[in-house]
Parts: sequence; C-alpha cells; structure tokens
Amino acid sequence: MNRIKIATGQFVMQNNLQMNKKSILKLVQAAIKQKARLLLLPECALIGRIDDQLTGTKNFNHQEIDDSLLEIGNAAKLGKIFVAVGTAMYNIKNKKWTNSLVILNDKGKRQCVYHKMALTRGEEPHFVAGTKHPTFKIDGVLFGCQICFDVRFPDNYRTYFKKGVHIVLHAYLQTGLVEIAAQRRSLITAFQRVRSSENAIYSVTSNDIGSNKGKDQWIPTMIINPRGEIMVESDPGKTGIITANINADDICKNIEADIRKY
Repeated sequence: MNRIKIATGQFVMQNNLQMNKKSILKLVQAAIKQKARLLLLPECALIGRIDDQLTGTKNFNHQEIDDSLLEIGNAAKLGKIFVAVGTAMYNIKNKKWTNSLVILNDKGKRQCVYHKMALTRGEEPHFVAGTKHPTFKIDGVLFGCQICFDVRFPDNYRTYFKKGVHIVLHAYLQTGLVEIAAQRRSLITAFQRVRSSENAIYSVTSNDIGSNKGKDQWIPTMIINPRGEIMVESDPGKTGIITANINADDICKNIEADIRKY
C-alpha cells in the first residue's frame, strides 16, 4: 500500500524574502511535528509577489535565493521531510528567470524543479515558460507539479495521468480584488476538483492568504481526492498547515478509475 502523509501550508506572503523565509521555516517545523512526509508551499512563497508595474525581477538576488533554499533544505534534512517551495529561479547560462516550484528532499537536496508553463500576460515580461512535466517519487508514490494558471490547461494534468502520477502538487498565488474573490474562489476550486476527478488523481493546493485576512484568497489551500472531493481545507485567513493521509492505491478503487484504461 502506497500511503503517505501530506501537509500543505499558507501564510501572508510579503515582498521580503527574509520575512517569507521565516514564515516558511515555521511551517516546515509545524509539518515535522505532524509527521508529514512532504509540505507544499505557495507559488513564489520565498520571493513574494512580482511587481509588474515597477521592477519585476530586477530586485531579485539569485545568490540570496539559493542561500535561502539551502537553509530550508537543511531544515528539511533535520526533520526528514520533503519541502516543495515556490520561488523564482535564475538560469546563469541564458540569464533568464523562471517561476518555479523547487522540491527539496529529506536529505536537503533539490529532488525536482518544475518551471511554470502557462505564464500570464503580467508574468511574460519577467519569466520564461517551462516546457517539461517532471516527476519525483517518495516512498513509491509518484508526484507531479503545477503552478497557478497551469490549472486552466487540462492537458497538463492529462500528461501526468499518462505518466502514472498519483499526486499533483499545485502551488498558487491568487489573491486580490475582494469584490470578485468569492466568484473566482468558486470557479478555480471547481477547476481544481475537475482536474482530480477527470484524471482519477489526488491534487494538493497551497495559496497565499492575501492582505485582507483571507477575504481576497481566490482558491483554498486544500487536498482533493481522486473523486474530486475536498478532503481537507484551510480557513482562508488562518496561517498554518493542514494534513491528510493519502493512499495512492485509491486511484484504482473509485468510480473514476475506469478512465485510467484510456
């Protein structure tokens, strides 16, 4: 039986790497105390929101980012946990930035890096899009990764379905505009639930809380089973983690399992 305990966390992200790192390390410790095997954190959790109108990635220091990932990796090693953290990554060869999800393993090393494929218009001036669907394993459970706007493109999940992935980690940075937040929350939650159901796959989300005590959070931090049911969901305004015990064999033991023949 391929069983694993997953944690996913949320906090109020700042445009300050050092402050975000402190929040991340606190959530790592909380996940360790809950004996989770992996912790998912939001898109851009380390660096904060991109300022499209002003400097974009110009104020990012790739050495500071690498040093911070090393520190988070050391915490992961001590706690024997995997940590998936959203950040910007710099490619020294082509001098380009990517919006990435970095998976640090229980030895503190980079196990996998996913680069966001579906960039929004606001991101395109700052990042280059990824082109690959990498996977990684923990204790026999196969994982894939997605970031935010990727959810709008079903082929991404279908690609992971064809690779035999059990769980997709989906990091979000979707907050703002309180007046439409409820509508967007309902819509994007529906997308996420359908992606799980139509592929008989688990999905795990993590999102920023936002600056209005969760009132402007567009999608919940949550864990969804292969039937598209929300197993557990965070209070939108509460900093912390939620956990669930996942049996990866469930993907072949529910009403959606027949789709895995195609």
